[in-house]
Amino acid sequence: MIIGAYAMGADEGYIYCRAEYPMAINHLKLAIARAEERGFLGHKILGTDFNFELHIKEGAG
Repeated sequence: MIIGAYAMGADEGYIYCRAEYPMAINHLKLAIARAEERGFLGHKILGTDFNFELHIKEGAG
């Protein structure tokens, strides 16, 4: 998703996950937080001018 966002000039993306899968949602949140801590997501990714925020959208199906 990040590569596609970079190619398109997008600065945010969304992952849709059904609310029936709370464990999956928690794993996604943890993965996003870890990626932000390591500089792979967020502002100035890996010291560049590229910014990308990833959001989780929970839905009913």
